Amino acid sequence: MSVPRSAGRPAAAIEPALDRAARDMTPLDVRMDALRAAVSPFPRVKDLKVESDWPHTLKIRVIEYRPVAVINVGGS
Repeated sequence: MSVPRSAGRPAAAIEPALDRAARDMTPLDVRMDALRAAVSPFPRVKDLKVESDWPHTLKIRVIEYRPVAVINVGGS
């Protein structure tokens, strides 16, 4: 599984969410709707790229939205 480092703290929650969603999947039975539902609480996730690697591996890559601005609130 590949979660961008820029995801920061949410990455710690994204990986387990995807792991739970994909646990019963096989390379022949990938359910994108279940994987997308697992990451729907994370607004930084734009999409998922999934590759099947026979016989027992799913490779999941998390694609993030690109930040367009940074706002500094109440600080220097």
